[in-house]
Amino acid sequence: IRYFSVDAAGNTEVVTTAANPVRIDRSAPTTTDNTASIGSAWKTTAQTVTLNPADTGGSGVAATYYTTDGTTPTTGSAQGTSVALTAPGTYTIKYFTVDAAGNAEAVKTAGTSIRIDPNAPNAAITVPANNASYNASRWSSAGCSSSNRICGTASDATSGISTVRVNVKRNTDNLYWTGSTWSATPTQLTPTGTTS
Repeated sequence: IRYFSVDAAGNTEVVTTAANPVRIDRSAPTTTDNTASIGSAWKTTAQTVTLNPADTGGSGVAATYYTTDGTTPTTGSAQGTSVALTAPGTYTIKYFTVDAAGNAEAVKTAGTSIRIDPNAPNAAITVPANNASYNASRWSSAGCSSSNRICGTASDATSGISTVRVNVKRNTDNLYWTGSTWSATPTQLTPTGTTS
């Protein structure tokens, strides 16, 4: 801005240039995320979501705010463009960016939820008991149903059980049960159920 003044007597001031230009930015910034490239499949390691803000209005990006639990972020939420996800769970990321002129982007929800489960599931055989000895009578009343003589449980606190495998080896001759006969080749059997 350049300016000058003229008084009532006709004296004219020397033209002065304002020390700082006036900048107008009426456009809100826009932000994208990389969740689609990470994908929604369960991951066993920590993941980092990258937020990419841009401001075409000219004032420049001031800050990007985000949440990871699906709640609506505010200017009091976590701030940054690199979102580290380390704990087990499912993450729904919401975010928005504010530019230096104070224009705020509408809150966006990342298109892909990120799921992390670094912990192995737990499995246990409940019948037969470890190191126990059984005769025919004790075996038939050991606690499993008549069609299931080996019983157990499997659990996973985060992603859930996908599959259970059982390997049965006879110590007297080192043969493996195939489901119908004994074989020298190790066989992975699939029991009924995924939790019991």
